[in-house]
Amino acid sequence: MLAHGAAFLLQDRLLNCSDYTQAWICRTCGTFMSITPTIKKPGFKPQVRCRRCATKATGFESEGEAWEDGHGNVFVGGESTTVVAIPYVLKYVFPPGVWGNCYG
Repeated sequence: MLAHGAAFLLQDRLLNCSDYTQAWICRTCGTFMSITPTIKKPGFKPQVRCRRCATKATGFESEGEAWEDGHGNVFVGGESTTVVAIPYVLKYVFPPGVWGNCYG
C-alpha cells in the first residue's frame, strides 16, 4: 500500500502537475536516446527511427528501405517507434550522446 502511494505521488508531482511532455521511444530496445528523424527524400514521408536497432546499409537495399540520419549515415530498419508521456526532466538526465555511444 505504501509503495503504491509513493508511486502515485511521484507520477502526480513529476508528470501531471509539473512538466508533462511527449517523446519518441523505441519499442524494441526501450531507449529514447538514439531516436532520430529521417532525412526527407522526394516521394517519401520523413519518419522517426531508432539508430540503435537499425543496421548500417550495404548499398544493395531498395530506395524505400534505406534511410539517412542527419549525419550522412545510411541505415536499414529501426522503424518500431512510438510516442510516450514522460517528465521533461528525463531529457536533461539522459540527453542524446552523453552516456557513451548511443548510436549502436
